[in-house]
Amino acid sequence: MSEDSGNDKLSLLAKQFYDMLAANQYFSSQKKTASSLEHLAGEAVDLNKNLKAANESSTKLATSLNRLTLAAVVIAFFALSLQSYELFCAN
Repeated sequence: MSEDSGNDKLSLLAKQFYDMLAANQYFSSQKKTASSLEHLAGEAVDLNKNLKAANESSTKLATSLNRLTLAAVVIAFFALSLQSYELFCAN
């Protein structure tokens, strides 16, 4: 009977040890830190993808605006040429 009592005490001691180990802030914080670092690495990868997509979008927008500006300059040049022709050559 004392052997069963000894085993019960040993299992109770082991249970208490593992409960305290799980509740220990050091080990718990190490686990949280690793999880946080994994999450942060994933967020950094997502951020990098978003930055690349934003860069491509910005490049496309800048190209479109440059072409639009060029078209406006060409139209303004023809309008100015037409006005100059009417002013100087039509008389």
